[in-house]
Amino acid sequence: MKVPDKLDQGLEREFLRTAAIEGRVSGFVEAVNVHDQSVMYIYPVMLPVRIACHFPPGLLDIVRRSVKRYTTVSGLQTYEEPSPFPTRIDVEAIEVQPP
Repeated sequence: MKVPDKLDQGLEREFLRTAAIEGRVSGFVEAVNVHDQSVMYIYPVMLPVRIACHFPPGLLDIVRRSVKRYTTVSGLQTYEEPSPFPTRIDVEAIEVQPP
């Protein structure tokens, strides 16, 4: 059974709008907010965006060390249409590079 083109395009657009994949992003951590939720913002060197990185409370000490440092975060990346860049990462691991 063939899926009609219009429906196929709609499904593809919806998938891309809500896509989430595992990945890593590196950049500088410039802001942290732990008021209502634990989130840090990473600014990748080569991307024109900041990415909200939501982290579990157990990573707070590492996040503190990452401020103003080149850092790599790994986790589930969420994308929002039409951006080709992740808008959110649910952090599983953080690597802070030496100064």
